[in-house]
Amino acid sequence: MVRLDEMNKFQDAKFASLESSMNALSKQNDEIKDTVIHLSAKYDDVLNNLKKLQQENDFFKNRIKTLEGKLEQFEKNARSTTVEIRNVPISESKGKENLIEFTKKFGTVINVPIQDSKIRDVFRMKLENKPNGPIIVDFTSTVKREKVIKATRTYNKMNTGQRLSTASQYGWCRKAYICVRTPHCINQTPILPC
Repeated sequence: MVRLDEMNKFQDAKFASLESSMNALSKQNDEIKDTVIHLSAKYDDVLNNLKKLQQENDFFKNRIKTLEGKLEQFEKNARSTTVEIRNVPISESKGKENLIEFTKKFGTVINVPIQDSKIRDVFRMKLENKPNGPIIVDFTSTVKREKVIKATRTYNKMNTGQRLSTASQYGWCRKAYICVRTPHCINQTPILPC
């Protein structure tokens, strides 16, 4: 009988150990279940935040596109009164007065008088890789700008044999071009070719 008692004690100990292990596993499963529920909730929060961020991103992309369109229109309006004269050498007397005088002489040569009051601004653009940047002339109206462009084209057509040069003003001959768009001239018309 002693043997049976020992076996019962041994089995009770094994069952207690098994029960303890099962309780630990059950507790561990409950903790895993709670963690999965918590992570699932966090994952849902992350998905919701991602969805909101995507909506905000789409909104800001549309806003940027709208602003770029407005900026392009402003630039187009600003360019509507400007011409760009390229390849004109820098004279020794620099400054706005010299550029205004050059613009007025240019107008006289093409038979379009340009008064000071018709020039809103004139300046020489500085370029990194070129010693002399283009001259930007901003007229007070698009009408004046169009007259200058038209007269330049007419002059070049009528004087194919004896073209103007920069020699009369600068002492040496150099081709120059008038651009009807700034800052990126696409339609260049020669104005003072040698």
